[in-house]
Amino acid sequence: MAGTTEAKTLAEKYKDFTNPCLQVMVKGQQITTDTECVLEQAEVLSTLDREPDMAVAVYSVRAGRGSDTIEKLLGLGEKIEFQAGYGDRLTCVFLGYLHEIQVYDCGQGLWEYTLLCLDVRGLMKKNSSFQVSGARKVQQVLTDILNTSCYKGFMQKQDVGTLPKFWNLDCVIKGETHHDWLCALADYLGYAFYCDRGELVFKELEKDKADTYALTREYGLQAVRMLATLTGQTGSIQINSYNRKDEQIAGSAKWPGVTGPFGQSAKRLLKDCGYVYWNMGLETGEQANHQARALMDRAVKGCARLEALHIGIPELRPGVYVSVNQEEKSSLSGTFYVDQTTHLWDGSGYRTVVRGARKQRGGNV
Repeated sequence: MAGTTEAKTLAEKYKDFTNPCLQVMVKGQQITTDTECVLEQAEVLSTLDREPDMAVAVYSVRAGRGSDTIEKLLGLGEKIEFQAGYGDRLTCVFLGYLHEIQVYDCGQGLWEYTLLCLDVRGLMKKNSSFQVSGARKVQQVLTDILNTSCYKGFMQKQDVGTLPKFWNLDCVIKGETHHDWLCALADYLGYAFYCDRGELVFKELEKDKADTYALTREYGLQAVRMLATLTGQTGSIQINSYNRKDEQIAGSAKWPGVTGPFGQSAKRLLKDCGYVYWNMGLETGEQANHQARALMDRAVKGCARLEALHIGIPELRPGVYVSVNQEEKSSLSGTFYVDQTTHLWDGSGYRTVVRGARKQRGGNV
């Protein structure tokens, strides 16, 4: 059941956001920070887009005992976890593997270690799929890919939807990577495909079940930005194809319009505009309509957007709603569905940036 959490509740939980803390764990062991090893800055970028989530940590390490300690712990491909919060109340905000290590000699006996980490989807780019067409259905290939042994250590949970019957056909794979194939299938279906904190999601988003976080200036909201743009927008999308029976099929979707400031005249402007695509991999009109709607939904979410900078809150993640109420400026007030978060740690403390599509009247995003 979706619920709303007030900023005041979060402030009470984290004792007014005092004593911010970040722990980076490698193979279950914490990278200890002290006078020999200092965490200078860190960032975790999470998104509902197709690219892997990324985490970066930068350490200043005293050459000698400090560098020996950290180098014994680090290794490419090792499981790595970022835990964030306040005091001893920590929550996992990233789970993945160590993708890249950079070491820089800063002089005066100091070395800088930069750790670049990716979620499991980065590993999925390293496996190609060469399989015979027609041997198995799409759902079976999907299951087999997600159960590949090298992925299991970086996925604590899977939330995978059942494919619609009109998409679970004989499968044709032409040698793409696992990541490419999953992205293409998600695009066809209009599904989300992301891995948030070790939970891999491949399904249609259930936005009506998402929790809401109400942010206010009084309890940590620092800045709000909005964007209204016609970039990528069009009045209609049509998908054409010929199936294996040489039958012409087509599907289409209309631009639904947007509510909120600055969008009232856009629908009139776009009504005679349209994109036409050909996709010869489709078999039915139902598939073509489904893909047209998915493409339109993806375009519309870029039309009206909100972004908020808040004192760091681990609970803020892609797939939740955030509401901001700037009474003096209606264009900066509203509710948006978060599709990207950035958790930041540096000399200014712990902050979270959330970005997403403004919620439209009637509940659509």
